Amino acid sequence: RLPPVHTTHERSRVHLKACTVCRNSEANVDIAAGAECFMEGNSVFDGSRSGVLVGGCVTLRGGNSVFGHRHVNVCVQKGGVLLSSASSSAAVPVAAAEAAAGFGENDIPCRPPDSSDFSQRSRRASKLVAARSSSSGDDSHDGAGGVFALNHDRIFKGQQSGLWVQEGALKVDLGHCEVFGNTSAGVDVSRGATAQLTGCTIRDCLKAGVLITGGVVRLHQNHIRRNGHAGVCIQEGGHGECRGNLVCAGRQAGVWVREGSSVDMECDEVEGNAYANVDCARGSLVRLVACRLAFSQRSGIVVQGRAVLLGNALENNGVAGILVKRSRVGQQQQLHKEKKEGT
Repeated sequence: RLPPVHTTHERSRVHLKACTVCRNSEANVDIAAGAECFMEGNSVFDGSRSGVLVGGCVTLRGGNSVFGHRHVNVCVQKGGVLLSSASSSAAVPVAAAEAAAGFGENDIPCRPPDSSDFSQRSRRASKLVAARSSSSGDDSHDGAGGVFALNHDRIFKGQQSGLWVQEGALKVDLGHCEVFGNTSAGVDVSRGATAQLTGCTIRDCLKAGVLITGGVVRLHQNHIRRNGHAGVCIQEGGHGECRGNLVCAGRQAGVWVREGSSVDMECDEVEGNAYANVDCARGSLVRLVACRLAFSQRSGIVVQGRAVLLGNALENNGVAGILVKRSRVGQQQQLHKEKKEGT
């Protein structure tokens, strides 16, 4: 067991392997700006503040568990760089990706012929989207903010958010990780930050699974389930891009798009949520293509803002497949008109 790992010199370097760092009054691992740290197979837990505080460069090489902290488990600060040596994969040619996904040259997964084979086509489309995303090679870092790439690690049971991406962190790349059981949101992306989550499981958090408070988040092939609030909550100024995700069994809405925010969803399955599977609030914009919205206890999608729907399957919802509501402003305008006309 180690005391807190704290680097202050801009050229400091430390390599942590199979260590236990726990129960410190400050952050368990604090990497200052300009310093460098490699982490592999460590347990970091029960700190009085954050688990891993990233101001410099941290490389996670797999097998790390970060849990049980009074503040956020992992905090990426402005200018911080958090990488994973296992997260970078070779680019897949688009033609080969299409063949592996089972699509022909002109087969575009926008409108399934019927609902019986929709899930199969959605999974095939998800493979295609993921392969095309990997072939784009968008892993650059221009030094303006933090880059966070995490692979095969666990972030769980924190007393606040599991992962907090602060303003000024340029990019977060969270791949094939498990984020669960946190008291606040599983992943919290602040205004001005950018994040990408691929193949992750985000579950059993007391608040939202993914909370976008003004940043931009790309969600590809994730399982987001059993969270206390919305599975994905996009607040004012935020934007989400969702491809091939499963968002289910939430205690509120599946995807909640609040006023002044937007989301672009393709080949996602949103089902079994206590509120609407997709809730499009007044002043928001939602685009759904080839998605499946099913088994909500209320409606498949509630529209108070603007929504574009193409080739979706909406089935077995408790109230309506599509419920279009008049916004509060629209109600006030209608009442004023009726009063003026004397009706």
